[in-house]
Amino acid sequence: MREETERLARLAEDLLVLSRVSAGGLPLRRESIDIARLVDETVGSFASRAEGLGVELAGEGTDGLSALVDGMRLRQAVGNLIDNALRSTGTGGRVTVAATDHGDRFELTVTDTGRGFP
Repeated sequence: MREETERLARLAEDLLVLSRVSAGGLPLRRESIDIARLVDETVGSFASRAEGLGVELAGEGTDGLSALVDGMRLRQAVGNLIDNALRSTGTGGRVTVAATDHGDRFELTVTDTGRGFP
C-alpha cells in the first residue's frame, strides 16, 4: 500500500508540474548537484519495488560529475523514467540508470530489457 500511495503522490505532483509548465510558471532552482549521488539516491528509492518485481535495478554514475541543475526536477524526471521502465520490464529483467560525462554537458539514460513499444 505504501508503494501505491507513493506512486499516486508522484502522479499528483507530475500533474501539478505539467499544469505549471503549461501556465509558464515553473521556476527552476539550479544548484550544483553531484550527478552520481543523484543517480544513486533515485535508484535507491526504487530498490524495494524493483526487488519485489524481480527486476535488477542498477545505477552507474560518473564519479566527480556535477552540474548546475534543478535537482528536484531532475530526480522527478529520472524517477518517472525508472517507474515506466519497471512497469515494462518482466521478472528477471534489468533496468539501468547511467550518467555519462560529455565535457560541457552530461547525459542521463534509463535503459531496460522490457518489451518496449512500436
